[in-house]
Amino acid sequence: MGTRGARRCTHAERTEAAGKGPVDPGVDPHVSAPARRRPVPRCPVRVGEPCTLCFPGATGPQDCGLVYLVQDDPEMAAEPAGRRSAHRAAATAAQGRAAPG
Repeated sequence: MGTRGARRCTHAERTEAAGKGPVDPGVDPHVSAPARRRPVPRCPVRVGEPCTLCFPGATGPQDCGLVYLVQDDPEMAAEPAGRRSAHRAAATAAQGRAAPG
């Protein structure tokens, strides 16, 4: 006939019925999770530094003219590659020293 007088399901009942498991009563389902931080792009030319958008019109390393020029020239690309290797080795050594023994 109609749905007059029918009891409405709670959010917890709908979630459990959908197979998502029980809902924690201490968590408000209507509050969203905190916003995630956007990742900071790293400059492939200046190793270990964030992209500062130094090239006019660039939105990041993916469309930076300086990064393109450096990576397109084999001699110039070898220098940052060596610095990246040294930077990685230093970071690995620092982690090894910081690890409890």
